[in-house]
Amino acid sequence: MIFGIMGLCLFYYFDNRVKLKVDKYGIWTIKHKETSWDDIWYFSTTVCNMKEGDLYYLKLRLKDTEDRLDKELKIRYRRMDKDFTEVRELISHFAKQYNIQDLGHEKEI
Repeated sequence: MIFGIMGLCLFYYFDNRVKLKVDKYGIWTIKHKETSWDDIWYFSTTVCNMKEGDLYYLKLRLKDTEDRLDKELKIRYRRMDKDFTEVRELISHFAKQYNIQDLGHEKEI
């Protein structure tokens, strides 16, 4: 069991897959796949400072449709190749183009 836990920790430590992609089409994650800019109503970000490394949250509130009501995506990530401020600036840039509300940024300790 100890070797299994150690193996899992090593897997996540050396995992270099793309976890978050922000481009002109929308926001892509492994779990939620592509979310287009036209589907997003507002967003906010949060950073939690922890001993093991900072943990970042991107919360997206999606627009209501007939099939989807009150849907919110909470994307959690850490250990990125880009600085968090760069990612936030890029999301804010596209949000302005698509009239998406920015609810701000929080820091949790």
